[in-house]
This record gives sequence, structure tokens and C-alpha cells, in this order.
Amino acid sequence: MLTVYFYGGTCDTYGLKTDESKAGEVDVRVVIAQPAPRGRECPALVKKNAVSAQLGHPLAGRKVVDLATGQEVPNDPGPVGGPQ
Repeated sequence: MLTVYFYGGTCDTYGLKTDESKAGEVDVRVVIAQPAPRGRECPALVKKNAVSAQLGHPLAGRKVVDLATGQEVPNDPGPVGGPQ
């Protein structure tokens, strides 16, 4: 299981698309899986979100690349405890 953390809106539901076709890397893209319902008021806030996807093979040292930026996603679990 691969989990990616990101900051995004509070009303949409997000998903994670993965591509394991390149040797030595897993490409990922955070997508809106379900947009907020039309007519629903949504505050202009962002929060830390997490999305996960089951990989076909263990990560085992492969780098994770964000397809939106082309940059490697750091392996950073973030702070332990406290508000998120």
C-alpha cells in the first residue's frame, strides 16, 4: 500500500492513480474522485489529506514521482503527534 499526503480542499473526495510501468519508479497523480455536490457551499480552506493505492509490487526502493510536477515525492512521514 502506498499512501501520499497532500494539501487540498475540504469538500472534494480524492483518489490516487499509480503507474508502475517504468523500472525503478512509481508514478502517482492525485485526482478528484468525487467533486463536491453542486450548490453545496464549500469554505475556501485547505487541509492535509491522505490517499492510498494498492501497488502490484512492494515499493522496495523505487522512487515515487508526482506526474503533475515531474518531481520525486519525498519519503517523509511528517511530524508524529499534534494536529494534522
